[in-house]
Parts: sequence; C-alpha cells; structure tokens
Amino acid sequence: MHFTQMPKNCPICGGDKIFKPIQQHQNNGVVSALFECDSCSVQFWEPFKGAGKEWFEKNNALSRIDILKPVINKSHHKEFLKRHKDLPKNTKIIDFGCGPGELIGVLRKKGYDVWGVDHDRMAAGIAKKYFGDKNIYEMPLEEFFLKNKEEKFDVITLFEVFQQLDNPLEFIQNLKRLLKPNGKIVLSMPSRTRLLVNLASWDFPPHHLSRWDKEAVSNLFKKINFKISYLKHLNEFNMIVEAVNEKIRTGLVNKISKNVSETPKNIFLMRIIYILARAKDYVFGIIPSVFLFLWAKINGLHGGAMYIELKNK
Repeated sequence: MHFTQMPKNCPICGGDKIFKPIQQHQNNGVVSALFECDSCSVQFWEPFKGAGKEWFEKNNALSRIDILKPVINKSHHKEFLKRHKDLPKNTKIIDFGCGPGELIGVLRKKGYDVWGVDHDRMAAGIAKKYFGDKNIYEMPLEEFFLKNKEEKFDVITLFEVFQQLDNPLEFIQNLKRLLKPNGKIVLSMPSRTRLLVNLASWDFPPHHLSRWDKEAVSNLFKKINFKISYLKHLNEFNMIVEAVNEKIRTGLVNKISKNVSETPKNIFLMRIIYILARAKDYVFGIIPSVFLFLWAKINGLHGGAMYIELKNK
C-alpha cells in the first residue's frame, strides 16, 4: 500500500525519527493514514486535526428528545464508582467531557463538589436539566483551562475523550496545573489491541484521531512525571457485540426523533422504540459475538476499553 501522507513529526511527542504506516481510511472523500510513532508508541491519524464542536453536535448519538433520564450504565463510570466509594466529603472532582451528566448526578448525591465540562450544547443542556446548572459548563475544554486557571481539583476524570484530542500533550500539561499535589487523573479509552478494532466506524477520523495501548499512555504521561497506578480492561465482550451491531443498526431511533414534535405521546412512543431497538441489537448481535469472544480468548487477544488511573511519581 502506498502512503501519500508521510508525517514530518509526531503530533503527540514531537519525534521525527521512524513512523510505521499501519493503514489508510477514506471518509466522504477525505483520505487519512494511520501511523505508529517509534518514539512514543502512539498510533495517530494524518491529518491530525479535530473535527470541531459543530461536527460533534451534528453527529451526536444523543436523541434530539430526552428519551430517558441519564443513568449510570457505562462500565468506566461503574469502575470509577466501585473504586472510589469512600472519598472524603470535601473531595473536588471535575469530569471533562461530562456528556449528559450521569456521573455528576451520582457524585453530587454523595456530597462531593463536582464540576462538569462538555463542548456539546445538547449534552451539557441535558446535564443541567436533570442535575442542576451549578458548575456545569458548555464550552471547549481548552476554553475552560483559560477561564479557570486558579481552580484546583482532587480528581480529574476524562472518559472516552482522550482519543479525540488534537493536542494531547498540551492538554495533560493543563490538567496537571488544575490538579492538587496528591490528586489523580482517571481516564478511559478504547484499547487498540482489542478484537475487530477496525470494524467500529467511531474509531476512525474525524471522530477519533489516535489509538492507544498501555505503553503509549505510559510514555505520554511520563512527560508530566505521572505514572499508571491502576489499569483494567473493560467491556471486552461488549465491544465485540457493539462492533457487530453497528453492521446491523438502521439508525431508526435518531431518524424518527429528529422529525417528531416533543409531545407527551410522541416521547412515550420514542421510549418504546428505543427499548425495542436496543433489544434487537442484543438478540441479533450477541450470538456471533459469543463465538468471536471465545476465539479471541483462545488466541490470546484482549482489549475492550482501558480504564486507567494516573498519579504523580
């Protein structure tokens, strides 16, 4: 395969030595190429440029109608809550990329001082609607850094956001400035070692700009003198199911929700359609996924998503 977009420097670490070409991808006529940096081990797409707020709002998986109140159902949220059951009551937490705010809601009930930031107007609006608008910000993450330089947090969470950043080194440097001396950073991201890594459309540009494994994460955070204190692979089976389901999904829920008025009757019908669509996904996706999961285990493949906690060395 001929690669026409050879990088001059790694956009992650700045290295300029060896870049291993991995694959190419085309989306709406735009060709991107995936490379692995020999210096930091991160895989990155060229061109390395984020899609911007407008693209994410247009392609948001959230329905245009609030179908259901946001609740904890993501494995990285569950893992975080399991591992942090007894934080001191004065703990100050910020969730970057907070989405519709389900984690904020649970943590505030526990009495913590919780902040949330998301550049998606719809997601932040849902979070404010259900969990109050105190310290929930609808703005680019970089803008929050500029406007809140004096704030300090005990815990910074960054779930399923890191692979979308087009400035990861600058970003973690800003995170460190917001963190108290003994604070921690908690994040999650897809593991590039998982089975069917290329089957999920969301793991390509312009949605995701980079792919990570444990070594790549460790290499980057060394630059701010942080180390991995805990890592767990989550959703190994569920991400196989999700990859299979993507090939049979019709997008009916989003199509209908964008074209109906927000009346009580329509919202009720949308909830029924949503539940049935989810049931269909699992019925038709779970059987082939069981065989794929067993095959992966037999062949020593693992991955899913990585849940990672980092502390200052």
